[in-house]
Amino acid sequence: MRFGFLILFLFIYARAVFSQTSSPAFISTAKIQGFTISSQNLDRDLESDTLSLSGDVKVIYQNQYFEADQIDIEFKKKQATLKGHVIVQTPAYQIGGQLITLDYESNQGIIYVGYVQSNNVRFQGDLIEKINESEFYVSNADYTTCSNCPATWSFEGSRIHAELGGYAYIKSSTLKVGSVPVFWLPYLVVPLKSERQTGLLAPEFGHDSKRNLFLSEEFFWAISRSDDATLKLKNYELGGLKSILEYRYVLNDDSFGYLKASSMNDSFFAGEKRYLDYVSPEDKENKVSRWAFKSYNQYTWPSKDKVQLNLSLVSDLQYPKDFYDEFKNYSDSSLENRFTYTHFFDHSLISVDTSYYKNLLQANPLNDNKSSVHRMPEIRFDSTYKKLLETPFYYKIESSWVRFYRSKFYDDVSANALGNQNFISNTSNDPTCEKNQSPNCQLAEDQVYNDNTDIIRSGKRFNLKTSLTTETSSLSELINLTPTLSYNESQYWFNTENKTNSSRRFIQLDLNTRTKFYKIYDENSSTTGTKYKNDIIPEVQYSWIPWIQQEENPFFGDTLATDSAYTSRGIISDADLNTKGGILFDYEDRVYDRHIMTFSLLDRVVRKKLIDNS
Repeated sequence: MRFGFLILFLFIYARAVFSQTSSPAFISTAKIQGFTISSQNLDRDLESDTLSLSGDVKVIYQNQYFEADQIDIEFKKKQATLKGHVIVQTPAYQIGGQLITLDYESNQGIIYVGYVQSNNVRFQGDLIEKINESEFYVSNADYTTCSNCPATWSFEGSRIHAELGGYAYIKSSTLKVGSVPVFWLPYLVVPLKSERQTGLLAPEFGHDSKRNLFLSEEFFWAISRSDDATLKLKNYELGGLKSILEYRYVLNDDSFGYLKASSMNDSFFAGEKRYLDYVSPEDKENKVSRWAFKSYNQYTWPSKDKVQLNLSLVSDLQYPKDFYDEFKNYSDSSLENRFTYTHFFDHSLISVDTSYYKNLLQANPLNDNKSSVHRMPEIRFDSTYKKLLETPFYYKIESSWVRFYRSKFYDDVSANALGNQNFISNTSNDPTCEKNQSPNCQLAEDQVYNDNTDIIRSGKRFNLKTSLTTETSSLSELINLTPTLSYNESQYWFNTENKTNSSRRFIQLDLNTRTKFYKIYDENSSTTGTKYKNDIIPEVQYSWIPWIQQEENPFFGDTLATDSAYTSRGIISDADLNTKGGILFDYEDRVYDRHIMTFSLLDRVVRKKLIDNS
């Protein structure tokens, strides 16, 4: 605690001193009877032993900091009167108001039209009586823990007895959302403790665009210093009651996790067309059981081993969209479930990864997951640049082996009547039926792989990339150049009856040149202890593939080895079905334009502060 007071004192004293330097002709400073004072006007009456301060007044006394337009101190009575834009700051709380009378020795006082703020707890009123360091009585009061101002919600009471680190006792309390009163309670007790405490949290009110109003109440369980849990009941005007359970834990800085489960019997979803179109009449119910489970867990050992587990499971494909507060990235094309083990060496790492994806791009919310392609498993080895013997060259190696798994290893593909648009075969023979979310749009399978039209969606791939670079050479005092030469090898194995394997290899040369312009701003660094540096860094990168060899295979579409199928800005989308390159596994299967030039500009500001002579 003493250390905290010292830090606060140094911060406030530095603030007072620095403010003096900005206008030294108008600031008076003094140290009187334990008070460190900074103000524009200072008037002391030795006979009555009083001190009057006005104009940008800042005062430090013990562990208290005062700021006001005017402060009058009576040393005999140990009292201070603060007027206009008053702030009283201690390590435990902040007090603000228009007028404060304070007994600075006993820590008692009266605050008129003011507030008390401690961490995220704030209460304010017409009259606040400060009984001691942590106890207050507030008349015509508001209490809230909202960080925004004005508060989203608050409790208004005729009188509040508040104990910082304890509880607030509110008489005749009215819950307000914004400025609108919602309901009244004759008496309410709420915690004001900075430490986590088991108990009920503040209720939440809101509006959902589809489900209208909702109300939720949450119970918080402080299990221990390293883990806690919450149980929330959330009732929607349209849909019904949902229960949400969340558990969180922290073992150390690098080992932590959470688990979150929710469930409800949804009467609203059961009556929607997007659900009714895909269920038979006998399966239609008044309520649909919906649930979700999310979890992320990470463990790190001193032996440089790391394990990560991420789970996202849902009852139906529309759940992430309907409850986007639980799925922040609800617009993603899939949900990822992933397990990763990584071992770190001094200059390299090896990882084993297994990823299972839930395809969300399906109209039927209860559809199966046969269309998803999973990585089961993926093994990687990556290294940093290491010096090659005693030469001026540096090398690195990147390699991976991955199995792309799907129960059906290919997609049946059809073409429209004109033959100029390919689409996944369906019972309607309509290229747009899936996009239009037609309930009659079902996949059509002929059970025969046609290597001229069908798309390979599963197989194995091995990638190897070796890179060689050298130390940066300077073309001039301003410009440097870094060349990198890399060799890329890819081997493929497919589950087809013919052309079961393929390969591709190419050489790539990258030239990177950059320069830097900077300016240091330190005119007042001798008084502020702060400097700023502004860097402007333009960079030009040129990439060239002088040689490429690629075996002909339906997997690569109609692209020849010498063609450039994709630009550096090309994205993966459904439109790839009608491009020369076709549908591939991921970006690592792509070879972009053989000549690419990229320009970038970085503007960076860095602050340097002097603290305790360091």
